[in-house]
Amino acid sequence: MTGPNHVREMVHDLRNRLTAIASAAIAIRKSNFDPELSEEMVEIIRNTIDRATETLNGLSQEYPGEER
Repeated sequence: MTGPNHVREMVHDLRNRLTAIASAAIAIRKSNFDPELSEEMVEIIRNTIDRATETLNGLSQEYPGEER
């Protein structure tokens, strides 16, 4: 599936994943870096980064552009 709608969906997906990462980081900070909560949030961040990277790779395939 390609085209503007597909790219729009990918961008929304990326935005949602980045928002989840930010929310988990804020939760760590607000908990005063509670070790148990921090460990859980770091795992969420790690998994979400993996999924965000997949989305970015998909966008790169849609818009290959130049190597940076």
